[in-house]
Formats: sequence, C-alpha cells, structure tokens
Amino acid sequence: MKNLFLSALVLLISASMLAQKAKVINNPYYEFRNTGLNTISKIETSPEETRVYIHSTFIPNWWVDFSNEEKLIDCDTKKEYKIKEVVGVKFGQKVRMPSSSDSTFVLVFPPLDQTTQNFDFNDQIFGVSLDEGKAGLKPHNLTLPIEINEWLNKEVDKCKKEPLKDYNSRDFFLEEEGRIVGYIKGYSAKSGITTGMVYLSNYLTGEDYPIVVEIQPDGRFDVMLPLISPLYSSMKIGKTWIPFYLEPGLTLGMILNWEDFLYADRYRHINYKMWDTGFKGKLAKINQQLLDFEFEDRSYFKHREQQKKMTEDELAELYTRKKEMELAKVEYYIKAWRINADKVYPILKNKIILTHAQELYSLARQRKYIARQDTTNKELQKPLPDSFYNFLRDIPLGDHALFINTEFRSFVNAYEFSELITKHTRNIKTQPPVNVYQYLIDNEPLLSKEDKEYALLASKKEKTPEEIEQIKDMQLSYKVFSERYGSTIQKWQELASAHRYKAEVPTWDDAEKELAEKYNIENNLTLDVAKVRSLKYKFENVDKGVAEEFWQDLKEGIEHPYLIATGDKLFEKVYGDNANRAYELPEGTAAEIFNNIIKPHKGKILFVDFWATSCGPCVGGIKRMKETRKEYENSKEIDFVFITDEQSSPEKNYNEFIKDQELRNTYRISGNDYLYLRQLFKFNGIPRYVVIDKEGKVMDDNFRMYNFKTELDHIMKSRSDKLTKQ
Repeated sequence: MKNLFLSALVLLISASMLAQKAKVINNPYYEFRNTGLNTISKIETSPEETRVYIHSTFIPNWWVDFSNEEKLIDCDTKKEYKIKEVVGVKFGQKVRMPSSSDSTFVLVFPPLDQTTQNFDFNDQIFGVSLDEGKAGLKPHNLTLPIEINEWLNKEVDKCKKEPLKDYNSRDFFLEEEGRIVGYIKGYSAKSGITTGMVYLSNYLTGEDYPIVVEIQPDGRFDVMLPLISPLYSSMKIGKTWIPFYLEPGLTLGMILNWEDFLYADRYRHINYKMWDTGFKGKLAKINQQLLDFEFEDRSYFKHREQQKKMTEDELAELYTRKKEMELAKVEYYIKAWRINADKVYPILKNKIILTHAQELYSLARQRKYIARQDTTNKELQKPLPDSFYNFLRDIPLGDHALFINTEFRSFVNAYEFSELITKHTRNIKTQPPVNVYQYLIDNEPLLSKEDKEYALLASKKEKTPEEIEQIKDMQLSYKVFSERYGSTIQKWQELASAHRYKAEVPTWDDAEKELAEKYNIENNLTLDVAKVRSLKYKFENVDKGVAEEFWQDLKEGIEHPYLIATGDKLFEKVYGDNANRAYELPEGTAAEIFNNIIKPHKGKILFVDFWATSCGPCVGGIKRMKETRKEYENSKEIDFVFITDEQSSPEKNYNEFIKDQELRNTYRISGNDYLYLRQLFKFNGIPRYVVIDKEGKVMDDNFRMYNFKTELDHIMKSRSDKLTKQ
C-alpha cells in the first residue's frame, strides 16, 4: 500500500513537472505598460528556465539593446529573477530595427517559483499574468468611467463666462486664470509620472511662470493657468506634448488616452499628435478643430542631412515653399470642413507664418555667426539685402491674433534683436555730456594726485605720442578707477545711461518708419510689444530717475492701454516699495522640497545653481566659476548649492562632472521634484541662479552669476546696511 502511494506521488510530481515544462502562454495579459517599444508576445516556463519573448516595435534603423540588469519581479513576494542571456544577442549589443520596424527577442531567466502568478518586467510592463485563461485580454478598460465623466461635466459647467467671438475684442487682454480639468484613460502611477508642466511665459515682460500639473493616482488633473490673453500652447506630461487652446476665465475639459503616450514613445522621431484626445466645455469645438489639423512634419532628423548640403538661398526657398504649401492646406481645411474662420483659421495661419519667420531669422543668425568666424569673406561681411525681410509683409504685426501662438514668444525675440531694429539703436552717435575722467576730476573729492594726472591726460580728445606713452607707463585703467572710486563711477554711468536712453527713444520711431516704407507694415503693434519688452533690462540697470524719464518718453509712442499698463507695472516692480526685498517661499510641496535640500546649509548666504550636464551654458558657467568657488570653500558667510534632475543629468555623466569640478552640495533629484522647483522659482530655461539669505528667504531669484564678485559686494553691503539699521 505504501509503495502504491509513493508510486502515485512520483507520478503526480512528474505530471506536474511535465505540465510546467510544457506551459506556453501566448499574448499574456498585463495590467499596465510603460513603454511603447516592447510587449511580451509569449512566455515559456519550465523547471530549468523561463523564456520571455519581447516583441519590439521601433523606428527602422534605430536600435534597441538589453543589458544584464534586466529582471522579472514577483508581484507578491517581490523576489527578483536576473536575466541569464538574450538568445543570439550579447548584453549591451545594439540591434538595429529592420525596415519592417519590428523584431522579437528571447530573454532567458531562471525558473519561476511554482507559486508565482504575476510578475513585472523591469519598470516597463507590470502585472504580467501566468493565467492562460486571461491570455489575449486587453490590459485596460479604456472607456471613460461614469464618475469621471460626471466630474468633468460638473467642473466645466461651473464656468459661466462666454468665449470671445473673435480676436478684435477689447477684452482680448485680460489678466485672469484659465482652467484645465482632465483625465488620462488607462493611467497608472506605476508609470512614474505624477506631474506634468505647462511652460508659460509673459510675451510682454519676458517673465517665465511654469505651472506644475499634478496627476492624481486615479488619472485626474486640475490646473489653473495665469493668462494675459488667449493662448494656444501645449502641456508636457512625461516626454509628450499635448496641445490646447484656452482663454482667460474659461475652463477646458480634456480626456487623454495612455495608449497615445505609448505611441508617442514609439514614434519619438516626430512630433506625435495625441489623436485620441477629447474635449469638454465651451472651448471644446475649437480645440478639436485645432487638433484635427495636421501640420507638416518639421523633423530635424528627417531633413538635417539634406539641409547640410543646401546653400543659404536654397534653404530660404525651401522654407518658403513649405510655408506656402501649409497655408494652402489651411485654406482647404477651413473651407472643406466648415472650420471656425474667426478663431481657428488665424491661429493655424499664424502658427505657420511665425514658424517660417523663425526659420529665416535662424538663417540670418547663422550667417552672422559664420561671418564672425570667416572675416576674410567679403560677401558675408555685407548686410543682408532688404529683400531678405520681405517675409514680414505676410505677418499681421498689428493683429491681436498673432500673440496667441507660443511661437510668437520666439518670433518677437528674434524680431526685436534683428538687424532691422538694432541698427537704429546701434547707430546712436551721441556721447555722454562729460567724459568719465573729467567727471571724476569734477566730482571725486578723494581723487589722488597720480590718478588726477592720469584722468587729465585720458580725458583729452587729442593726445600727443608722448602723452599716449605716458598713459601706458602709468598702468592705470577704467577698471582700476571703478574699484577705487566705484560710487562716483556709478553716478557717471547713470548719467551716461540717461543721455543714451534719451537719444534711444526716437530710434524706435525710425525703425517703425522704415518698416512701413519698405515692407508696407502699418499699425505695428508688435513693435510696441518689443518696446515694452526692452524695459525690464533697462529698469534693472539704471536708477529710478533715469528709468522714469525714459519710460515717460517711450510710452508717448505706444497707443495700446494694456501695453502702457504693463510698462507701469514693470516700473513699480523694480522701483516700488516692495522692490528688492527678500521674500519667504510660499507654503506647499515645492517649498518643502527646496527647504529639505537647503536645510543642512542654512546660516549661510546660498548661491543655488539649477543646471544639467546636458546644458552647455550650465556646464560652461560651472567650469568658469571653479577657481572662484575655491576662494570661498572655507567661507563662513557663503556657500554654493547645485541642483539638477535625473533625466537631464545621466548618473554617469553627473558623477564624472562633479568629480572633475570638485563640486560640493550637489543634489540630483527626480524629474517630478525638479518641475516643482521650476514653478517655485519661475524659470523655463537653465542655467538659473537663486540667492538665499541666512534665514532661508529669497534675496534674488534670477541672480547674475556672470558678474558674481560685483553682485556679491552689493549683497554683502545691502545685508550690512540692513543689520546696521536694526
């Protein structure tokens, strides 16, 4: 009887092992996928090994690889199974995709425990089921849940305001928040994406104010966006951009699909459009019509080799043909599908026109750069012919609608610094009423005998060869005088700036006149925008009296009341009672992240550098400051803190760089946390430098690191004066 029982047990175990060995699951069910490249097409389990068939779909001729860090993780026990091999492929070997765009790879792992029911593949595919009964089922319910639909309807219905009828409305400029409420179908926090970002900027002041989009565990998001006018922009979630149109005071409902994020990951060589996006609210129809229009692909990867071989004229002609083709496409779209001609049409048309203008401005900048490198090329030293700027004739520089597209921010920056505008300012011939050295002679009571002798010689308009040699022998300079008589020099600089600014105002009129005569540009509202944009820099570099006089003169040539009001606000911000005061960080997630970083360093004035290894100017700035940092490495007064994020500073590059630059107090934080800090200190681009005082307050949230020692002197003096008053 006993032998019979043992025999049965052996047979049962053998049958179990045989069954396990023969177990094959095609198209296994999974809960969530975080990659658009890979799926698991088959699993084979046996007592000896586990084979996972990875079906990769990617761009032809782009490569994929697998490392020796690949693993399976038991969902219940968290036990890890490290990869043993990739059949026919070495670890780290780059395998290029064929023209069919797909390949299947067999990854071999140790045998799974018999109790394993589900596993994760790395951080890419989660909840892969070994249940054969679930094979082939879809992983998500991609329909919109009833409760989410009700929530979206309720929130958009709260908005009672009506949209603008067109863009000629006097309410076009309106400082009011717009709201986006949305939901991502098929979303999971396992994606690692818990935040998104809208990179807002004020195109009048040049100020950035990026806004974090917090994604809830159930896939919902709700974000308020401070606006000054209607906006056609994009929200970035992960690496994917989602376009939207919004007006001040209105609410837009948005429904996204996680599958679109996966397609965007797969087709990362193009600007993938989120086709399965739905909208709710009074702006839903406009958003849908904008989404349905398909712009021509402007992929850098697609055209770069071709464009390298083209001349400047050929490139200009290519860009113009593309513009004309896309404009014709817009005309057809508007007429064939009865699209909103008052709002959708100007947005699409202006986006194409502004993109084209940017391409041509880019050519002009490239030409100027090459001319500086090749000074012997006489052709390059000539200015561009007037005909080059004929594209300005097609741009409605006086229409509100031009300001809606985010492309306008880049365009107006290129426009105001283009040769057409700057040549008028650059040609100002007036000199300050008095030479700096004569000013020192007349106004500096502590001027030494030797310095006065040098100043008398240096201030002479015509010098003899002997006097020139005498000046050289004295080994003095403007820099030396600035260090010795800084206060008086500063007063002269303010006097010189006031004189120059007074002469600059008419140059804007000259530019406007030339643009009207040569390019038939009337009602040049964009030029007035450029005038207002110039104020921030000027206000920050001269005293209140000079700035006030300049602004009063400049505003006489500006008609739009909102532009004048914006200039007044800029003036108040720089010279008002609350200007230059240290401020406390607002309570919230962002401040908590930042305070945890700086907590070990409180008690010192901190110079915080937001940077990345992938940012050339950031890396260059840190290298230039290396010796300066060494001067202060034992300082009890100041210290340096460096903050970057994991995505833009890969770990290997990061470790090598901080070692080479001997950086201390370095923090490499998650991408999600970094977005909060972007919002906190209001910056879209890096490098960005922030100064924190000894109490943890913000002294300067846009510090000029390139002028570190001079600015440091101002900071220390300001702090000393403050302590004296206390």
